[in-house]
Amino acid sequence: MPHFYVPLEKHAGYLSTTLYHHANNLDGRDNLQTIPEAPAVYLICGRIGGKAANPRMVGETSNLRRSIMACFESPSDDVRIFMQSIKMKELVYELVPELTEAQRMKKKMQWHDHYKPVHDEAIDKIH
Repeated sequence: MPHFYVPLEKHAGYLSTTLYHHANNLDGRDNLQTIPEAPAVYLICGRIGGKAANPRMVGETSNLRRSIMACFESPSDDVRIFMQSIKMKELVYELVPELTEAQRMKKKMQWHDHYKPVHDEAIDKIH
């Protein structure tokens, strides 16, 4: 099954970090407190071969850390199950403190149309 990688090198303003939550990995690593508390547009992806791949969701927020932490308890089964799994997760984001909420929403829709995040059970079984 082909993977859809997010080419970070093509986007100067994009940042990326592997997500670790103490309850979802064997060594108890947790880096959620290092995520900026700033307005952002973001993707939550899988991590394959050390790269962000197969976007699962796109979002916009006034506080990136709070939004990512909330994903681990999301009311959406697809998001919560992925976030609570032991699978590697990559956060790709762009900090956008200058944008209004409406502008962030527009950018989120552009990211959604471009990256087409999906929950794919076939990908879950393999990765």
